[in-house]
Amino acid sequence: MKKITTEYIIEKFSKNNPVAAVVEPRELFALDTLDCFGNMYYGTAEEEMPPSNPATGAVYVKGAMPGDVLRIEIRNIQLGKKAVIESVAGKGCLGELVEEDSFQVYELEETSFCYGEKKLALSPMIGVLGTAPAEREIPTLLPGAHGGNLDCRLIKEGAVVYLPVFVEGGLLSAGDLHGLMADGEVGYSGLETYGTVWMRVEVISGVRLPSPMVYAEGCWYLLSSAETLDEAAKQVCVDLCGLLTEYEGWKREDTVRLLNLIGNLEICQAVNPLKTVRLGVGEEFLERLPRRMRSEILESKTPVI
Repeated sequence: MKKITTEYIIEKFSKNNPVAAVVEPRELFALDTLDCFGNMYYGTAEEEMPPSNPATGAVYVKGAMPGDVLRIEIRNIQLGKKAVIESVAGKGCLGELVEEDSFQVYELEETSFCYGEKKLALSPMIGVLGTAPAEREIPTLLPGAHGGNLDCRLIKEGAVVYLPVFVEGGLLSAGDLHGLMADGEVGYSGLETYGTVWMRVEVISGVRLPSPMVYAEGCWYLLSSAETLDEAAKQVCVDLCGLLTEYEGWKREDTVRLLNLIGNLEICQAVNPLKTVRLGVGEEFLERLPRRMRSEILESKTPVI
């Protein structure tokens, strides 16, 4: 099994990033990652100025071409032994309540960690997962149609992530693991950590996705990012309405009415330079998606390494 180490770190999603590994469709592989601060808070960073929000990659997926979609099964996430929460004055929804920058390092147990006298259960997730855009370079700090810094807590073990392909091979990268993060990440930082992610990728042709999609917990979620939450919310609603109309064959007016009833609009993160939301519907409402998008959904719910 291929394992890509943190020797291959990127700070921008770009078609010019060197290829760290070439994988076959459905081949299991692993990525070692740094935390979003380049592991600077653990005394292990090799550089005085560690990389900013680094991701590990890029992974070239054989057969992936522009216009395709990568179907990414998150098979397993193994967290590091330590994690950090950072507070920064003026940053995040609660930044006005922070008088000076600070951080706190936590020791992680197998399934939990101690926050003062409280023991909180871990829920590992991937903050950054993306492909290379066709032309401009996009910093790993930003989310977008390519994926990137989505900070969606549903991108976890057992989830399936769908990302548009813009360049040959896709050039997939991942990083920014969290031991725990609530929707919104309102205080600027989740439980930021490093670790290893195991995944398997399939190439899907003939499917148009305007932005990243996640299948998790029996629901389909379309994600959208914009400068404001309002703009992101409007865009994701329009985009999912379009998918339901295209693949389910409903009239647009009927789809608009239906989304009032079954479309759950949720915030992924409200702290990055671009904000990210998701709109979810039960799996029974996208029954006519191409078969290859739905293949082995049940298998993917059970992580295997």
